[in-house]
Amino acid sequence: MADPDRPEDAEDEHDPQAALEDFARNRHPALVAPGVYEFQPHRTKLWILCAALGFVSAWLASLVLAPPSGIPPEPAFIGLAVALSAAAAWACGRSAADPRPVLRVDAEALEDRVHGRILWSDVESWSERRSMVSPGFGWTLKRGLQPPENAYGYRIQSRVNWIAGVPGRSYRRKLIAGGTEPMAVAFRVLHPDLER
Repeated sequence: MADPDRPEDAEDEHDPQAALEDFARNRHPALVAPGVYEFQPHRTKLWILCAALGFVSAWLASLVLAPPSGIPPEPAFIGLAVALSAAAAWACGRSAADPRPVLRVDAEALEDRVHGRILWSDVESWSERRSMVSPGFGWTLKRGLQPPENAYGYRIQSRVNWIAGVPGRSYRRKLIAGGTEPMAVAFRVLHPDLER
């Protein structure tokens, strides 16, 4: 509760940036230390997705091993579908089992568990995606720069994302615990100059 006798509290009530900074520094759900934010994956949803994809993969494999009567399935097509759904299930399970945060940010750098530690000076921009299909949050490196880890994966993802009009590295809102809005708040406090 603001104390009207304290001038800084009265100022915070009318200054949205000051209120945002107060929230981010004192009450932010991802705050683990002063100025350090960690964002965890939504592990329950990832495990459910892993199980669903595993079930789809097993069901598709059963179509080849014990085809239903009538039109026989195309083994090559179903084999590809089995491989893709099994790979997606493995990726979801691996992400859910990884104890590290998806993203950790502080005043010096951001640390993505896929791409490693990236200095703020290497980041071109960050933005919230307000798409109905895939709302979320993301950041993009400056042109010509690559992350220290999984550079090839970043190049592929950033090109596909560029076609879709989203940041080079993106996080889906539904797969981050607490959504991606807290990410935007932390980035807005640490580097509002990079928001696009």
